[in-house]
Amino acid sequence: MRVYHTDYPTCVNRTQWGANDLHVFDQYDLGDLANCDETGKADGYLWVYDAASGKWVPKAIGTAVDHGALAGLADDDHTQYLKEKASGGLAAEIPIHDHSEAAEAGTVDHGDLDGLADNDHTQYQLTSEKGAANGYMGLDASQVGTDAPQAHKDRHDPEDGADPLDTGAPSDIGSANAAGSAHALARQDHVHDIAGQAGEGHIVILPSSYSAINQGTWAWVQSAAHLFNAYWNNTSAADADEIDYKVYLAKGTYTLAVLGGDGPSLGIIDIDIDGVEVASFDLYDAGWTVFQMDTQASISIAAAGLKTLTLRVDGKNGSSSGYNTLINCIALWRTA
Repeated sequence: MRVYHTDYPTCVNRTQWGANDLHVFDQYDLGDLANCDETGKADGYLWVYDAASGKWVPKAIGTAVDHGALAGLADDDHTQYLKEKASGGLAAEIPIHDHSEAAEAGTVDHGDLDGLADNDHTQYQLTSEKGAANGYMGLDASQVGTDAPQAHKDRHDPEDGADPLDTGAPSDIGSANAAGSAHALARQDHVHDIAGQAGEGHIVILPSSYSAINQGTWAWVQSAAHLFNAYWNNTSAADADEIDYKVYLAKGTYTLAVLGGDGPSLGIIDIDIDGVEVASFDLYDAGWTVFQMDTQASISIAAAGLKTLTLRVDGKNGSSSGYNTLINCIALWRTA
């Protein structure tokens, strides 16, 4: 190796190379000097003093110098800057301005940003929470965010739906008409007192179909001359003998008839409905008459319901010899 040295006479016996040794000396091998390290030497290299090792070392002229190898520096000592992904930047380091190159700096997690969370847009429905089980309409993935609901009428079936509509409780015929419970979207099965319901046609009561005997004894008496070959009679034949019948009557106006007979020993009968007298018939006649029908029109029923019809002996005609009755049947029919 060629040596540049300014002190030629003194260089021959030198063991160190000084800073001012610039003279060319072809017969001296620098590798023999204690402060020179020829490792890695090659043509065109320049001797450079390495402060770390305290030796002169060969360096290529024009070779790039590693930033971290310089005294007092490191490979990354500019911490105020973000690194690109190719230089080892972290995924959370956001690319500067150019959003089209975001992939080069890694994916940015929304929840990792200061002040944010993975789900802080609570005004929106998460696609992972769709479906009736989570209180949302049952939309499939293609419908999320649209106005296309699925059919769900069976869910509101009043009988067995998961979310049934409110309905009124069933009511008996003749009770107050109901229109459903409060906040109901559907009415109950309708019950109204209209023409054609029970108690509004022609009602016939057999006298032996009583509900209670309040006084006396009552029985059929056989007689071929009468309807059914018999007639109904208070065999006790006493004043105030009384018997009750139950009959359903709708609101309206009725005519009442008692089919039986008149005779010299028969008394006067009254007909009450729920304790109110509506008819009175004198059954006295000087001779016996069969198939006699006594009627009373314009009987007013103010409210529909099950009524108590009472037949009672209420005295007698002054010419009559007794308090007997002679009845085949009782009838009512609505006229208004």
